[in-house]
Amino acid sequence: AGPYKRVTILHCHLPGNPASEQMADVFNLIKKKYGSNLVTVIRAGFPAQPVDWQKQKGISLPYVVMIVGSEKAFQFQGLMPLPQVEKKVEELIFGVRRVGKDWRPAVPGMTPKSN
Repeated sequence: AGPYKRVTILHCHLPGNPASEQMADVFNLIKKKYGSNLVTVIRAGFPAQPVDWQKQKGISLPYVVMIVGSEKAFQFQGLMPLPQVEKKVEELIFGVRRVGKDWRPAVPGMTPKSN
């Protein structure tokens, strides 16, 4: 399968909450694009958001953790737009970071070909 890494996305959400539902839609698109061989999405529903838990942990829902292997690789809470989620998932799967619009770091002494 190449040097790709599987990404597991844990989506802690509050059913009926607009931000949680919007993130669920984003993750459905991510799953469809990358397939179950590369991305697994686990939705953990919380029937209500315990006020004590939120205050104690400083966490609000939706809360998302991305895991590669057994390591927590990235986390965020609240909304993140699809392009940003896609970029992060690709970094984790392919092990690349986007540098500039061409996905490659600039090479000293070379000028990128313009379109």
